[in-house]
Amino acid sequence: MDETLRHEMVMTTTNEREAFFECPVQGCGRNVVLDRTTLAMRVLHPGCSGVLHRGSTAATATHSAVA
Repeated sequence: MDETLRHEMVMTTTNEREAFFECPVQGCGRNVVLDRTTLAMRVLHPGCSGVLHRGSTAATATHSAVA
């Protein structure tokens, strides 16, 4: 996959229940919340379509693409 189609998500806040991730790429704006108990991911803002977004905490890695 072309590296220009990948954005690395950054965990900006966390607590024992949730981790909040943001895409730092200017103009993208993808935001997600990861439930640390169920590992369910809730997309707050989809960001750039067709881009693979990935990120991790020490214990959990996320990978998602928006079609």
